[in-house]
Amino acid sequence: HRGTIGGSIAHADPASDLPATTLALGATYVVQGLAQALYEEAVYDSDGNLKTSNLAEYLVPAACDVPPITTDFTVTPSTTNQLGVKGIGEAGTIGAAPTVMNAVIDALSGLGITQLDMPASPNNVWNAINKARGGKQ
Repeated sequence: HRGTIGGSIAHADPASDLPATTLALGATYVVQGLAQALYEEAVYDSDGNLKTSNLAEYLVPAACDVPPITTDFTVTPSTTNQLGVKGIGEAGTIGAAPTVMNAVIDALSGLGITQLDMPASPNNVWNAINKARGGKQ
């Protein structure tokens, strides 16, 4: 069995460190999706200058911001190439952001909120709540 990690082909021997590496990478990609949904935002001033040009202003989650993530994998070789390889990164990244956003919108649905743009930062959620209650953003 083979799997793709970081663009390189590796043998997925259960006795090797590959399954642990694969699971750790899967969690990393889920965190990337969480970051997109909750933190990451390019903010510009009125002159078009990027205000979030460094990690002091451009937020990313720290380890303490991330809930426990349970990952697992199955060995299902690809049938579309001779090596049976496939990528692993997209699964966590693609699924996490919409899952988090759907959860936030579901939590706010009692206020009549049915749509919220990413990121669902505390400020953006607060503004949506105030708007739904008839207040100003």
